[in-house]
Amino acid sequence: MKNIFTVALVATALSGVIAAEARKGPDSSLIKADYTLYVSPDGKTSANGSKASPFGSLQDALVKVGKLGEDKKTGRIILRAGTYNFERSISLNKVSNLQIMACPGEEVYFSGGVKVTSENLKPVSDPQVLKRLSESSRDKVVSIDLSKFGITAKSWKKRFRGYAGWPEVFVGGKPFQLSRWPNNGYAKVGQVLDMGGMVSSRTGDKELENDNVGTFKYVENRPEVWDDSEGIYLNAYFAEKWFDEIVRVRKIDTENKTITMDSNTQYGLKGMTGGFYYAINLIEELDQPSEYVVDYKCNKLFIYLPASERKELIIPTLSAPFIKIENSKNIVIKGISFDYGKATFVDIQNSTEVVLDDCLMRFGASHAISISGGRKCGVNACELSMFGGSGVLIAGGDRKTLKTADHYVRNSTIHHFGRLNKTYNPAVRCTGVGLTAEHNHIHDAPHAAILFRGNDIHIMYNRIERVCLDTSDAGAIYCGRDWTYGGNLIHGNYIKDLGGSKKLHNQAIYMDDMSSGVTITNNISETETGFLLGGGRNLTVKGNLFINAYNRSIRFDSRGTGWALKKRPWLKKPNGIMWKRLAAVPYKEEPWKSRFPYLLTLKQDAPNEPRHNVVVDNVLVNSRKWQIDDNVTKHGTVQNNEVIKTKEDLIEIVNGVVKSKSDKTKHLDGMKIGPDIKRRTL
Repeated sequence: MKNIFTVALVATALSGVIAAEARKGPDSSLIKADYTLYVSPDGKTSANGSKASPFGSLQDALVKVGKLGEDKKTGRIILRAGTYNFERSISLNKVSNLQIMACPGEEVYFSGGVKVTSENLKPVSDPQVLKRLSESSRDKVVSIDLSKFGITAKSWKKRFRGYAGWPEVFVGGKPFQLSRWPNNGYAKVGQVLDMGGMVSSRTGDKELENDNVGTFKYVENRPEVWDDSEGIYLNAYFAEKWFDEIVRVRKIDTENKTITMDSNTQYGLKGMTGGFYYAINLIEELDQPSEYVVDYKCNKLFIYLPASERKELIIPTLSAPFIKIENSKNIVIKGISFDYGKATFVDIQNSTEVVLDDCLMRFGASHAISISGGRKCGVNACELSMFGGSGVLIAGGDRKTLKTADHYVRNSTIHHFGRLNKTYNPAVRCTGVGLTAEHNHIHDAPHAAILFRGNDIHIMYNRIERVCLDTSDAGAIYCGRDWTYGGNLIHGNYIKDLGGSKKLHNQAIYMDDMSSGVTITNNISETETGFLLGGGRNLTVKGNLFINAYNRSIRFDSRGTGWALKKRPWLKKPNGIMWKRLAAVPYKEEPWKSRFPYLLTLKQDAPNEPRHNVVVDNVLVNSRKWQIDDNVTKHGTVQNNEVIKTKEDLIEIVNGVVKSKSDKTKHLDGMKIGPDIKRRTL
C-alpha cells in the first residue's frame, strides 16, 4: 500500500460493510389500538371476535372492522395459531390504521394449497401411458385425478416464459419438477438450419405475425423416442444465456435429425452462446424421483414419488393474491407465514405506510410481493424463498417531478427465487424514484439479485452470493441502456460467488450499454469478474475492494464508439432507445436541470463517448488489473487505484489501521463480510 490515504479508504470500505447494523422495523405490538379482534382456525363466523369467541377467518374480522364506528380509529386483528386455508383473496380497500398479526409466540400459516393423501395416489393403468414410461419407472409412478380436487389443468400456449399455470407439486416443503431431458444441465443446439423470426428485437418491436419459425439439428438421439403428437416443449436459452423461454415443438424429423419449433423465439436461434435447451413434461422422461408430468387431456398428474416420501402432497390452487391492499394507509402485517400459491402473494397498490414485517413466504409460482404507487410502503425482516418469479417488486415515485416513493426492502433474506422463470426475476426489482434495498441477504438464484431503473434508488449494505448461477453476461446488481439514471447509489454491498461460462462471465455490478449517472462506492466484490461498465457517462466508481478477480476487476469500455455504434440501433436518432429514454424525462425543466445539468449539454458533448466518469481509490487484491478504455481516462478522472498482491497483505494493513476492530477483520478469511440476517430455514 503506497499511502495512508488509501489505507484509510480500505478500512472505511471494510468497516462500512462489516459494521452495518440492520435498521429496526416497526414494532406493531407496541402500537396502541382502539379495538382488538381475534381470529382462530377453530372460530366461527357468528362469533363476536373476542379472545373467548374468535372469528373463523380473517375475512370475518374485516367485515366486523367495516361495521365499527368512526371513533374506532386504530385496530388490531390477532390471529391464533394454526393453518388458514385460502380459496380466494382477502381485499383491503380504503382501510386505515390496522394491524394484522400473529399472536405473539404462536405459529400462523396462510395456505393456498390442497392436500393430497396416499389414498388419492393410484397406480398407472392406462396402457398408452405405461408403454411410454421407461421400464425402470413403471411401477414407481402414481397418478392423481385432479378433478377430485376441483383442479382443471389447461393446455399451454405455443410460447411463454417460465410458467403456464400448471399444477405444481410439493412434498415435505420440496418442489417437484416437471419431467425433463436431460435430467441435469442442457442439451446443445446443433447446426441451425433456419434461425426463424424474432418475437421482438432489443428496440422493442412488436411480435411478428409471420410463420418464420426456426429449425435446428439435434445432437443426441434422445428426441427420437418422444411422441411428438402429445405436445413437446423445450425450456431454452435459444439465443442468449440471459433470456429463457419455453416454446412448443412443431415437428421432429428423425430422418434428418431436426427439430422445428412451433413459434418464433425472442431473439431467433443460436446467439453468442450457441443455444441450450431441455425438454419438459414428457412421459418418456419421467425417469427419476421427484419428477411429475401434467396430462391436461385426461386432467391427471403422473408422479414419480421417492419411496421414502410416499406421504402428503401439496398442490397450490390459489390463483390470486392472499392479500390485496388498495388505497389504504397505515397497515401492518406481522409474523405470518404464507405458503403455496400460483400468483403474487401480497399485492399493495396506491397505498401509504403499508408494511410487511417479520413474515415468511414460500412456495409460490410467481412473485412474493408487489408494491406499486403510493408512498412509504415496505418489507422488513421477512424471509422469502422458493418463488418461481421475483422476491419483491417495488415501483413508485414520479420521474417527471422526481418525487420519491420512499418504498423499501430491508433486513430481509431472499433466496431460491427465479425457480421457474429464470431471468429478469430478481430478489428485488426497483422501478421509479426514491426506492431502497438495504441490509438484505440475497442468495441462490439463476440470474440477477437486484435490478433497477429510475432515479434516487439506494442499494446498500446487502450481502449477495451464489446468484447468476444459470446465466452468463449478467450482473448481480444490474441496470442497462439509459443516460438518465442520476441519483442512484450502490454502496457498501458484499458480493460473492457468481456463476458464468468461460466465454461470457457474470459481473458483481454491471452498468450495461451506456448506463449513466450512478454512484458506486465502498462495495466489496469477491468474484472472478468484478465490475463491467459499458461505456456510460457521469459514473463515480470509488473506494471499492476487489478480491480474487482473476478474470477482470474493473472493465470500463467505450462501446458507444465501437461495436454498439456500428451494430446496434440504440444511438440512432430519433428512435434509438437511448434517445427515446432521454426524451421521456423533462431534463430541460426543474428539478431535472438542477439535479442533472449534464443532460442539458449531452447532445453537443459526444453522447456516444464515456465522458465525465470518476474511477478513484479502488483497491485490487490478488486480481487482474483494471481494463479502462483510453476514452474514459481522457475525458474523466482515473487515479489513485491500488493493487495489493495477496489477501493476507490486505488483512495485515487493515489490522494495522483498525486495531480496535481487529476481531472483525477475520471475516475476510471466513467470507462473512456484510449483514447475515437469515432468520429461518426451510
